Amino acid sequence: LDKEFSNILDELKSNFRPPKALQPIERVEPDSYDKLLKELIFDRKAVATERTKTPEEIAREKAEKLEALERQRLARADGLGEDLGEDLDDADAESEGVG
Repeated sequence: LDKEFSNILDELKSNFRPPKALQPIERVEPDSYDKLLKELIFDRKAVATERTKTPEEIAREKAEKLEALERQRLARADGLGEDLGEDLDDADAESEGVG
């Protein structure tokens, strides 16, 4: 068995490939596609913005704004502009924040 061990070992070496870690790594110069791909990996992705409002939502907001402006106009016509103006401005700021 010892005499044939070298023959068996030679046959085993010729039949088996070394693992990938021991194989030499082939360095290939990246082409334009590979370079572009690496650049695109690091590009910033688009971030989400506010969703698009439906025509009904736009009309409702416009109507609310017009009603608030009308209340302000009526308050000014009644001479209460100084008192109600601040309250209506606060209400407008709150309604604009919602949406």
